[in-house]
Amino acid sequence: MGIDYDTLFWFVDDFCKGFEPWYKKQLISGHMISRRREGHLTLSEVLTILIAYHQSGMACFKYFS
Repeated sequence: MGIDYDTLFWFVDDFCKGFEPWYKKQLISGHMISRRREGHLTLSEVLTILIAYHQSGMACFKYFS
C-alpha cells in the first residue's frame, strides 16, 4: 500500500497553518542575533518528508529518494 503524498501534505499543511503562528508567539525573543533569511523549505514540507520517511520503513535516510 503506497502513501498518498498529496493528501499527506494537505493535512500537514493545514496543521502548520494553525501551529506556526502559535509557535512563533511562544518563542522567547532575546538579545541573540536572529536569522535574517528564511529557509528554502517550509515547515510543512519538512514535516511531510519526515513523515513519509518514517512510514516508508527505510533504515537509512541516505537511500531515501
